[in-house]
Amino acid sequence: MGKSHHKYEIQAMRNRSFSVFLLICFWGISLPAFAQELALLKKTKVRSLQDLELLLEQHVPELGTEASHLELLHFKESPAAYHYLFRQLFKEIPINGSELSVHIDKQGQIRSFSKQLYSLRGQKLPSFSFPKSKLHTSMSNIYGAYSSQIEAQLLWDKGKLIPIYRLHNFSHGSVYQFEVLVDAEKGKEISWKDLGLYHTETTGDTTGRARVFKPNPCTKANVNYGDLFIDSMDFHKTIFESLMDSVVLEGLCIEGDSFLLKGPYVEITDLEAPAVPSVKSIDGDFYFRRDESGFEQVMAYYHIDRMQRWVRSIGFGNIQTIPIKVDAQGTESDNSVTVIKDSVPNILFGRGGVDDAEDADVIIHEYGHALSYFASGVIAKRGSRERLGLDEGIGDYLAAIYSQDLGFDNYRILFNWDGHNEFWPGRQVSASDNYPPQDSSIHDFGGIWASTLLDLRNQIGKGLIDSLFFQSLFFNDLNTDLPTAAQHFLMADSLLFEGAHTEAISFTFCQKGLLPDLNGDCSVVSVGESLKDFRPKVFPNPNSGIFFLELNPSTNPEARLEVFNELGQIIFRQEINQRRMKVDLAGNSPGLYFLKIQATNGQIYAQKVILE
Repeated sequence: MGKSHHKYEIQAMRNRSFSVFLLICFWGISLPAFAQELALLKKTKVRSLQDLELLLEQHVPELGTEASHLELLHFKESPAAYHYLFRQLFKEIPINGSELSVHIDKQGQIRSFSKQLYSLRGQKLPSFSFPKSKLHTSMSNIYGAYSSQIEAQLLWDKGKLIPIYRLHNFSHGSVYQFEVLVDAEKGKEISWKDLGLYHTETTGDTTGRARVFKPNPCTKANVNYGDLFIDSMDFHKTIFESLMDSVVLEGLCIEGDSFLLKGPYVEITDLEAPAVPSVKSIDGDFYFRRDESGFEQVMAYYHIDRMQRWVRSIGFGNIQTIPIKVDAQGTESDNSVTVIKDSVPNILFGRGGVDDAEDADVIIHEYGHALSYFASGVIAKRGSRERLGLDEGIGDYLAAIYSQDLGFDNYRILFNWDGHNEFWPGRQVSASDNYPPQDSSIHDFGGIWASTLLDLRNQIGKGLIDSLFFQSLFFNDLNTDLPTAAQHFLMADSLLFEGAHTEAISFTFCQKGLLPDLNGDCSVVSVGESLKDFRPKVFPNPNSGIFFLELNPSTNPEARLEVFNELGQIIFRQEINQRRMKVDLAGNSPGLYFLKIQATNGQIYAQKVILE
């Protein structure tokens, strides 16, 4: 679309070579060379960070030498697992772009493992010969930076390590914080990208009152943008009065004699030009018209605070443990961005066209980027186009269900006040395309993901799907594509509900093309009522990997048995020519598996089997 709305404003690094990204999931191994590596990791129960670090150094080939080890960057505990994100060090110096993520269930079993590491045997530490003192002067002269934080790093480029300085700069210009990578031997710039602002914790428990759009005037009135429902240069019309809701603002701080839009989960503040002071209140009342700057500030505070309280109410309060800063008038453009600084996401809302913070769809979508980062510790913008598209789908899904849970039937139409007008075309969560999309824009990928999850929510139930949604966020890494995200969703069901809903979820994913190993054969995850006469017996179930399969006496015993893991990958295949047979899956990992039995007459039966 024409509007670059709702994205991480972190530019991709230029002139850089990465090693091949390697992904290994609990359910299946994408590269055979790493089968033994994962198997060795899974043999040991992990009870502490020290256990994990020792295990990785013993069994991950790129580690375990005197010169190469890991540094923990990010840790989160979710309801079902522990989530670790590391970076690689060479002789105590970080390697830019390196990453290893591990996800461990509450029993100490490694459930997912991915890495982007470098084999450093034979490498020598290059010289950091360019004087750091010159960097402060050059950053000041070239970028107007008044302060620079410098870290020595290494950059992997074409099979060797290059010494670099990573400069985190602060300036008085339109780009308040930015990162520059400089060759530490030659002093030449390698790359530049925007960063966000640092956030400090706030507290408070006082309530106030305000008026807001819930979620926006077009959704509430069930009309399209146009006629009376137009921006008119931010003019406040009488019709908007009837479309505002009176709400309670929870958790406000009091400083001196004033209430502030500052609470345990969000702080409204002025981060970027244009300079718009944060509003205050003597009595806790924040009543504004839409042509006043306080209205957008109240909208941002109320909807983010409300969403976070809901997230916490369903058991995921540990995703966000500190508040985020939000600038409701953060840019003059018709664009909102989420930026990351020192592991804290901040949100800047645009004022071009319809003010972005007047539409809760925009607010919740942008907050979705923040929650995605809080859970995974990964900046999606640094990944592939499809990874960024996944993040767009995450934000769109949250925006859609926010309106759905408010009781509106037109919840699939997103940004219908901020967009669907002369400013930009808006979006809908109703993608009919299957994966992969015909076009490869980030919003084509995002539309498939958001619409698939929304279909699941409507079919299975919001409480269940929302829990799986938030649990799966912890597993997303730098290069997660949509099929891998589907695997993370299945993993979440296994961890939270022992795989009780995997069959229904897998069927929907399969129909959308998100289980590519099935090649469109979705019958492996569905059972028709017409197959009752064909139903075989499987016993014992659960089992240790060895069980018996017994066909109905009236059934032709000639059939084919295939066993799939939860990703739809075939792990066992055998022809059946007798009514009772022994099946040996010993040696496979504990978890949920599917039996697909296809008779010569075309009848197909699927059965779940649990290996303990």
